[in-house]
Amino acid sequence: MQRLSLAVSPQSVTSFITLSISIAVMLGWYFHWPSVLQLGPDWAPMQFNTALCFLLLALASLLNNHHFLARLISFVLMSIGLITLFQYIFKINTGLDQLFMEHWLFTRTSHPGRMAPNTALCFVLLSIYFAVPIKHRLSSLIIGPASGFAFGLSLMALIGYATGMSFAYGWQELTSMAVHTAFLFFIMSSALLRRQYIFWKDKPFEFIRWQTATLIPLVIFIVVGIKIPHIRTQEIFLLETAEADSELIGNRMELRLAREGAEIVFTPDHEKVLIETMKYFSSVKNYHYRLLINGKVLDADHEDYWEPIAVYDLNYEDSVIQVQLYPSDKKSQSFIRYFYFSIFIAILFAALAVWLLLTNYKRQQTLAMLATSNIRMQILFESSQFGLAILDSHLNIEQKNESFLKVIDHADINSLKEVVDNRKDYESLLDIDKKQKITVATRIKGKSVEVSLSQFGGVGERLLVCKELSSSPDKGHQTDSSNLLDITLNASGCCLCLCDEKGEIFISNSDFDDWQDSNVAAAGRVISQYIHSNDLPEFQDKFKQAIQEKNGPKALECRLSKSGTWEWCTCRITAQADLDSNQELITVNFQSIEDKRKLIRQLEQSVEKLKQANSDVEQFAYIASHDLKSPLVGIKNVSEWLIEDYSDALDEEGQDHLRMIKGRCNRMAALLDDLLIYSRTGTHELVYSDINVKALVKDVCQLHDCLNITDIQGEELHISVDKRALEIAIRNVISNALKHNTNEKKKIRVTIEEKADQAYISVEDNGEGVNEQYFDTIFLPFKTLKPRDQMEGSGMGLAITAKAVRRLRGKIDVSKSELGGLNMTISIPKQRGQL
Repeated sequence: MQRLSLAVSPQSVTSFITLSISIAVMLGWYFHWPSVLQLGPDWAPMQFNTALCFLLLALASLLNNHHFLARLISFVLMSIGLITLFQYIFKINTGLDQLFMEHWLFTRTSHPGRMAPNTALCFVLLSIYFAVPIKHRLSSLIIGPASGFAFGLSLMALIGYATGMSFAYGWQELTSMAVHTAFLFFIMSSALLRRQYIFWKDKPFEFIRWQTATLIPLVIFIVVGIKIPHIRTQEIFLLETAEADSELIGNRMELRLAREGAEIVFTPDHEKVLIETMKYFSSVKNYHYRLLINGKVLDADHEDYWEPIAVYDLNYEDSVIQVQLYPSDKKSQSFIRYFYFSIFIAILFAALAVWLLLTNYKRQQTLAMLATSNIRMQILFESSQFGLAILDSHLNIEQKNESFLKVIDHADINSLKEVVDNRKDYESLLDIDKKQKITVATRIKGKSVEVSLSQFGGVGERLLVCKELSSSPDKGHQTDSSNLLDITLNASGCCLCLCDEKGEIFISNSDFDDWQDSNVAAAGRVISQYIHSNDLPEFQDKFKQAIQEKNGPKALECRLSKSGTWEWCTCRITAQADLDSNQELITVNFQSIEDKRKLIRQLEQSVEKLKQANSDVEQFAYIASHDLKSPLVGIKNVSEWLIEDYSDALDEEGQDHLRMIKGRCNRMAALLDDLLIYSRTGTHELVYSDINVKALVKDVCQLHDCLNITDIQGEELHISVDKRALEIAIRNVISNALKHNTNEKKKIRVTIEEKADQAYISVEDNGEGVNEQYFDTIFLPFKTLKPRDQMEGSGMGLAITAKAVRRLRGKIDVSKSELGGLNMTISIPKQRGQL
């Protein structure tokens, strides 16, 4: 079984301090020690749940080496913090606040026992350190900013207590962070940042990432600090204004009482006068208030757990009227309510995040390239046929290859002076600090050797190259290198060739030879002879650019000869100068794209056929609608004439038949119109514009003359959408809600809201509704759930709606409405291109 061991370190000392203070506070709540909980008469006390969370945080820090226990504690800590924030955001009470202790101290406390929102946020941030494994590849980008944010929040709270700026430790009228809470967060976050620094400092790449990520919250709090003097000025101005306003309302109450003739004991009528005066004044001046008479609350619109910003006592007869003013939301002291400041912070944060990601991406690429280059250099160094050695700034040998040992024929040589024992030659090589490269011919161990010394690297290193002048390179080695080159060229899967600056081919791979049915290199032809004449000018232009610029491959598409035919290929041209011969070497790579071009042509033909088919369908729908409606209009008119002219000659049954014919004609005409709309809904080009959804819904309701029975809920919402398609969808849904509602008092409720990147439009009615088994079929064309004689309609309205919504990349859902009927919800992206 693994033993629990606690190492003595600055982190453990900090944890023990946190543990001691948290236990003392918990005991203070149990035994009613206010001096332990509240260090100043007007300062916020540390809540019991806060002390409990600090106890868990200290235990997680002490047991950090035992990952399972630390992670389990961190999840409990994070859950408490998130539940507290959840209560603040949604204004609910889960019972967590006084689960362990019934609180009796409420200074600067908005809810009994509930920790401050910035306190809960700090617990969530610090728990991330123990929840995310530090060896995780993204941990340096997560735990650094989290600990940095907690450090900044605690430091700001301590500065707020030191300078009397309440907004620094309290967010609006919510519970404030206690001073000893801020102190414990400060030392714990500092300890965690120090622990991260020690862990990452020996890992240069991760250390840079951690430093960059941790810098983000520090920059944000620096910008916030610049804003603090202005916020403090506004706070002082608010307090002074509130004091003057409280005295003003007291004077007004005194005048009202004098005018009304109040008695020593106030009657309900006089109390009503005071309340009306207080309410009117607070609404005009934007205050919350409490009105007390002889210590008894007469009226209030504010909780009891917050301190007023101004108090005025009015002594009237034998009674004391006290006015207490509190800031409203419009007079919030929080700097977050400064809109332009919030925008600035958001832009700053986004810019830093993007810069961080780009910097890390480029650094990773650079490191990968360096690693690859080091491997290649090491391979070249070891496999070179020349003697190579790397010297330090003092010309001592750091590394040498096998060929160097063969040339020098001595394994114990450790410096350049031992290699070149000729004094004159050695002194010539010492001038390397003034030149890039020095080459001398000398004799070593009786052999004629060419020695080259070059500057190498950026820390004074030198590269020593020794080559025997009396021997030639090994033919077997050349053969192996040639075979290796052939294998590499033939394994590429492309048509590859190597040319000189004139375009003459002197190396080609087997794929290129197979395409030409000959040995291209042996034929002595130039590359331009294999290029189609129409593509030749562009090819020659790219060929020249590759030679002149040498800044990467030049790419184009051209036709390449293939056994007497032409085939489309992508061509990449790369030029490189040969340092030994001063000759330009140009690599030309061809990759066939004929199959891809065939697929593209087939796709273009399919698109063209589809366009033609859509045009034919639209033309047919128009002709059918126009030509079929003409005889229908004639039949309808004849029916009307027969009813008007021969109503006396026809019995009731005959008149009913004529009216039935007229109704069928109207239904057929509506069906033809809806068919035309349905066919055109998916063919017109979408035109995106900024639309006010609420205004559009009002226009549609006015069109259907139902604005007086429609309750439109939700804020103003602007989206980028095709107005024509959205209007068709909303119009048909509202029309359906009216048409199928047999209730005498019809009601329609339209709810407009946004969630993430989606806009939601819900239309509810109090009609009969539809059985759930038909929810999937009501959007089918010609589908009606009632006989045509009972409900006039073409059955195309919801089909048109569904088609229009699909065109907007949205969807429509059906459910039961709280009003009793149907609830149809249309959801579409707020911006063009979102899914």
